[in-house]
Amino acid sequence: MVFLEEINRDNFYKLVNMKKQDHVAPNVYSIAQAYVYPKGKPMAIINEEKEVAGFVMYGLDGDDELWIWRLSIDTPYQRKGYGKEAVKKVIENVLREYPEEKQLWLGTNPENERAIKFYTSLGFKDSGKTAYDNEKVFVYNLK
Repeated sequence: MVFLEEINRDNFYKLVNMKKQDHVAPNVYSIAQAYVYPKGKPMAIINEEKEVAGFVMYGLDGDDELWIWRLSIDTPYQRKGYGKEAVKKVIENVLREYPEEKQLWLGTNPENERAIKFYTSLGFKDSGKTAYDNEKVFVYNLK
């Protein structure tokens, strides 16, 4: 089981010192981006032992579409279900925080087959669109 926690003094250094994951921007970049784009919500992923297991950021983008901007699980915590639980928590949060939104978007490198399999297993569908640096865009219908 995981829960999402706002970035604070207790989790900040663990998050910015996490090993950079392939295909994901460094956490320090994402946290800085949330300062410049305050509609983004950077969150620590905390496991049942109260350890920082990863990072997720979600929120409205410049077009007011709801996106999962980043998801990164720290190396020692990978393949333990924390990513799946974190995405489910994000979905719970966005249903509560953005009740008017109908869709949740995310993008991933088209060569990142592991991420594509992961997101589609959670109900995200290939939108047929691309974004940013040729990322493949997926959509989850909230309603």
